Amino acid sequence: MRYYSILLALLLSCGTTSQQQGSQPQTIVDSTSLESLSDLLGAPEQVDSISDTKEEAVKPQLKSDVKLDSSHCSIQTLVYVDQNFEDLSIKDINSFLKTFHLECNNNVEFSEWSNELLFKVLDTYTQTTINLLTTRQEYDLSAILDELENPIHDFLLNQLVEKVEQQNIEEPIANQVIQALNIAASKD
Repeated sequence: MRYYSILLALLLSCGTTSQQQGSQPQTIVDSTSLESLSDLLGAPEQVDSISDTKEEAVKPQLKSDVKLDSSHCSIQTLVYVDQNFEDLSIKDINSFLKTFHLECNNNVEFSEWSNELLFKVLDTYTQTTINLLTTRQEYDLSAILDELENPIHDFLLNQLVEKVEQQNIEEPIANQVIQALNIAASKD
């Protein structure tokens, strides 16, 4: 993106300028030039044409513009969770947890990535994740517990067990999560 900005500035400085008496210079860049620049950079973004001195920045997709797909095995949801990890809402975590299902075991890409993200989400959003698991019945709990019992990546499981225990949630599901993590820790 940095190179894109530099090349755009260079392109704008090479554009034709015209000046009327007492007015500011105007840079005129045609859409063909911008398309060529976009092709040269291999930029996936759509570039809006720029006219006069107005620059319309390419806007990244806002978090609120994205509708999460909470269907089973949704790679789209994993991408979203991964890209917005530092700022996940309860709704985002809810959609993420809904994607788990035993049928996803046949999808290697989903299984590995979702397993890694599940541990990261549980570690970072411990209370929210446990609260969602204990208060909602719309998740495939057996699939989630199976993932927790079988981590694919190295993770500090004993610390995660302590973190979940510190939530002091006296619900059977919270205890099942702790048991699943203890099973995983015993496999190390």
